[in-house]
Amino acid sequence: MKKSVILIFLSIFVSCKITSNKNDFIKLENNISEIKDNESFQKEILTADTNYDAIIVNQGSCFGECPINSTYLNRNGEFYFRSTEYNSLPYGLYTSLIDINETNKIFNLFDKLDFNTLNDKYTTYQEDISTDFITFIKDGKIVKTIESEMSCPLDLRKAYSELSNLYEISNLKKKSDSNFKGSIMTCTFNDSIFLEDSEIYFLEILLEKGNKGNFNFIKKYNLDFFTWGENNVESVVSDGRYYQIKYLDNTSVTIDIGHNFVENNPIIKQKKIE
Repeated sequence: MKKSVILIFLSIFVSCKITSNKNDFIKLENNISEIKDNESFQKEILTADTNYDAIIVNQGSCFGECPINSTYLNRNGEFYFRSTEYNSLPYGLYTSLIDINETNKIFNLFDKLDFNTLNDKYTTYQEDISTDFITFIKDGKIVKTIESEMSCPLDLRKAYSELSNLYEISNLKKKSDSNFKGSIMTCTFNDSIFLEDSEIYFLEILLEKGNKGNFNFIKKYNLDFFTWGENNVESVVSDGRYYQIKYLDNTSVTIDIGHNFVENNPIIKQKKIE
């Protein structure tokens, strides 16, 4: 009888152990599957067919106290934010690395839009509302810029509003050594090639990430610009790739962005000043 009880006990113990191991194995299998799904998702959104890998949003001024700012985010979470006016952060350029889950949430909002059917302009020409600009970047090139007011699709406004407000929940670091103290609000190359506000911010980020050095180049363009806020820049000249910034304190810096911005972005040549 005692032997039978022992055998029954061992049988139950082994059965429970096997069940426990089986449950642990299922959990492990599910975790591995989830990791693989996440990896597959990351690979999927970065395929050659993806329309864009970075987004820039510029919120413009209005007759009231509308937030004026510029935001850049790429799919790796690299984040730049310039506060100009009426934001919870003092004016200046800020940087951060956004968590990949939060980054994916933002891009999912844009990915749900039918990118190829979005118009270049959604304007009402009302003087009392802000005009916003959204620029999509692919492999370092501008692929589309949208001018947006109140008449844009609701899903588009929701997407770029979420991106513009992302700085509120992000751990940002102010870039004290940025090239421009104020915000560059208008910019042209030789008064002929015109950049929209979000495209100006894209050039600014390229200059922030560029290499500084003693580069020789033949001047081809004078950049004519207007600065909102404190201005520390006297002039900017360029050949498209190299940019010499002369400051009001008689110092200067030359920056190589690695490619010719004008030639690399033929879309901007379509917008000539009349």
